[in-house]
Amino acid sequence: METFIDYMYSVLTTVSSETKYCFVMGDFNIDFGSPKNSTFLDTISACGFDTGISQRTRVTSKNSSLIDNILTNVNTIDAVVVDSSGILLTDTSDHFPIFMNIFLNLS
Repeated sequence: METFIDYMYSVLTTVSSETKYCFVMGDFNIDFGSPKNSTFLDTISACGFDTGISQRTRVTSKNSSLIDNILTNVNTIDAVVVDSSGILLTDTSDHFPIFMNIFLNLS
């Protein structure tokens, strides 16, 4: 886990230093809702990134977790505005699909 966090820190700080907008999406297999993963969340935040998903994305009869997410360094004062994000409830997979709606301010 420490190797992954170090790698993510390297990638996210590189992107941030180049002042580029970035979206990193996927199944991280790290429960964003668990206090034991605060080091990973602190790393994301230190790089200027926020998480876009706050609801549990994998739910079984025994437990639930928030392991799918969208990380972004976009905020509302930039040319890209995050309008909404969330999950789609479906039973076609053991993970709920995630989404993020964004608007580009090209003026």
